[in-house]
Amino acid sequence: MFYCMESFRHYSSNEDGDLTFTFYKTFTLEGMQFLVIASDFNSKFQMFHMQKEDKQWKIIDAEKLPGWILKVETDLSKTIENSLVFA
Repeated sequence: MFYCMESFRHYSSNEDGDLTFTFYKTFTLEGMQFLVIASDFNSKFQMFHMQKEDKQWKIIDAEKLPGWILKVETDLSKTIENSLVFA
């Protein structure tokens, strides 16, 4: 069970085209997490969770995701941190 609060978007691009990441702040039994829905240049969607580990936001079950998401994990972590500062 989780409770979803606020959401925000982050736009990025890579050599193949534009990427969109929509973040949903959630509270679970394990603490605060972000549900992220990513859309690539072909409008293919991927959904995953990020949780704070060792002072950075990390993708949970990252091995199940395509490389274009894994390449921007650090940028996504910074985006989350910035959203929390300005919340």
